[in-house]
Amino acid sequence: MLVNLSSRPASFFSATIHYKRHTSHYLASDRRMSKEQVGKPPDGVPTHHCSAPGPSLLSTVPAPTTTTAPSTAPVSVPAPADTLGHPTTPDTTITTNTEKRVTPGDIDNWARTVYNYHRMHMPLPTYSPTPQDPSDLKEGAKDEPTRIIFTLCSLDLRVAHYAAHLFLTTFLPASPPSPPSSTTSSSSSSKAQAQPESPPPPHRRRAYQYLLFSGHSGLLTRSLTGDPFSSTTSNSDTQPQPQKEERKFQSEATLFASVALSMGVPHSAILVEEQSTNTGENVHFTHALLEQRGIKVSESLLVQKPYMERRTWGTFGRQWPFLNPSFVEVGDEKKVKYSVTSPPLEWEEYPDEESGNGRELVINIMVGDLVRIKEYGEKGWQVKMEIPENVWEAGRNLVEEGGYRGHLPEGFRFI
Repeated sequence: MLVNLSSRPASFFSATIHYKRHTSHYLASDRRMSKEQVGKPPDGVPTHHCSAPGPSLLSTVPAPTTTTAPSTAPVSVPAPADTLGHPTTPDTTITTNTEKRVTPGDIDNWARTVYNYHRMHMPLPTYSPTPQDPSDLKEGAKDEPTRIIFTLCSLDLRVAHYAAHLFLTTFLPASPPSPPSSTTSSSSSSKAQAQPESPPPPHRRRAYQYLLFSGHSGLLTRSLTGDPFSSTTSNSDTQPQPQKEERKFQSEATLFASVALSMGVPHSAILVEEQSTNTGENVHFTHALLEQRGIKVSESLLVQKPYMERRTWGTFGRQWPFLNPSFVEVGDEKKVKYSVTSPPLEWEEYPDEESGNGRELVINIMVGDLVRIKEYGEKGWQVKMEIPENVWEAGRNLVEEGGYRGHLPEGFRFI
């Protein structure tokens, strides 16, 4: 559409010419203004500036090489916060995750530190020679010392194999053969001189009389045991769900015992406690079972996962009756010797994705148990043990930098 400019009043042209002159004068003079000449910006005009210079929106004149874009704000006034409340000038003293990225190597180093702390590296018990026949016990000894392998069950069946291996391969050293009797007849002695015979090999006796497995079904093992509480339920009111084939429930202890039987452990040597759902109950319910069977234990070798050694040892030392300092010896009840061991696997060897005992799960549990060792020791629930500073810091890094919070006690925060 053509516009007839001749119809415009003369005042319109004069105002337009005045505006152009005024704008050119403003752009030229703005770059020559000193700090004293700059006035307070009107309301609503943002005073912060962008981080990099750019051309003016009012002109095609190149922007100056300074780091501050043209603004009407006084130079001496600090830039205010942006709409999110963050300063417009970055604080270079604050280290963020984007500046320091956690690598898989960092995670492994921290995890290895915590893993090795949980392992107590106790030597396996050794025994002095004992009589081959219980009837040869010294006078005054009513019963032979009873030793057991106390296995705390879990989802790691390698622990069952290791416990059974220890039971089958640990023997008591035999006593030296007794000298021949001096009342033998001369004829028999001459016959022996004529035809010497080597003594028969001593009968090897196992060091442990019982292999005990303790465990019902925990949160982490329900998929292994077939615990019906592990299956997720759906709202039957919405639509009918197809019936799934039910698995026959087997406790952790029963599963571990089946491994031992398959390896040749006699059925008569296996004890099963299948009510406990945590470490404290493992100890209490096992003691009750032994009391019910009339078995007085003199020594117990605890077998656990590598990263559960320390917590198991501390719990046994506080929860087993007559080991707790608050208990007093009663009658024939004596304090029990105990130690702990686990399959000899290093951190790089231990995680097993196929069995469900994968790397992520193991790290989460290790960090949570590290915290429980500290908290439960302070509460008197287990033996109080020192945690080195580098171990605690590794646990903190796994939580804060790695995000492994899945097994932490509720409400716990590293401080």
